[in-house]
Amino acid sequence: VEMKIEGFKVMTAALAADDILNIRLQEMKNANGTRNMNFFIPSEADARLVAVEIFGGKTIYIRAPVHQIPQE
Repeated sequence: VEMKIEGFKVMTAALAADDILNIRLQEMKNANGTRNMNFFIPSEADARLVAVEIFGGKTIYIRAPVHQIPQE
C-alpha cells in the first residue's frame, strides 16, 4: 500500500489487534489535531511482521509478508 499525505506527520504506527494496524497522524499546523487510520491486515499476511516506512514525512509504505495462498 502506498499513501501520500500532506500537512500531517506520523506519530505512531502499531498493531491495535492481531489484524489491524493503527497509524496516528498529527496535523503540522495544529498540534492538537490528530487523525487515526486503521488498516485491516488480511489473514494471508503476517501482521506481526508488518513494516511501516515513512519517506519525507509525506509518503507511507505498509508492507507485510504474505503466506502462500492456497490454490482452489
